[in-house]
Amino acid sequence: MSDDQFFYFCRNNEPYQVERNSLGDIIVMEPTWSETGRCNFDIATELGIWNKEKKSGYAFDSSAGFTLPNHAIRAADAAFTKKERWENIPMAERQKFTHICPDFVIEIISSSDTLSYLEEKMKEWIDNGCQLAWMVNPGKRITTVYRTNGDVIVKLFTELLSGEDILPGFSINMAAIFSPY
Repeated sequence: MSDDQFFYFCRNNEPYQVERNSLGDIIVMEPTWSETGRCNFDIATELGIWNKEKKSGYAFDSSAGFTLPNHAIRAADAAFTKKERWENIPMAERQKFTHICPDFVIEIISSSDTLSYLEEKMKEWIDNGCQLAWMVNPGKRITTVYRTNGDVIVKLFTELLSGEDILPGFSINMAAIFSPY
């Protein structure tokens, strides 16, 4: 499907969340399970509060789709794009699946995800220009941090996560979000 055909396919198949991988395969996502949705909302709220104070970019929830340079159309559980990058995109393009890879994404492994699928998705985010990505694993109570330089580190939920130089001053305590998950 072309980008426009995919856009109308998604529009005609609401309320399903649909993604397209770089090969053009359509991926229909089941709704997030309630507990994961609750935690996702709390994480997105923390990102939104930080962004409202700093005003350095734009934060997105899990329903926002982005067209990546590899032609995949993906959505993250939460995402952030720097202000100057977003504001350079014409308003008409912002009304569809914008051709931009977020600077920062968060993905939460839910009961409906497989670890291998989400690991591939995290690699795809980084390979397409994302500078910092967190894959949150509530079952193991760890967050895997991906960076553009290829570093991949694992942080325990008891460790404070930092937005580093991508989101200066942003930090989050996953133990507090996912308690009593």
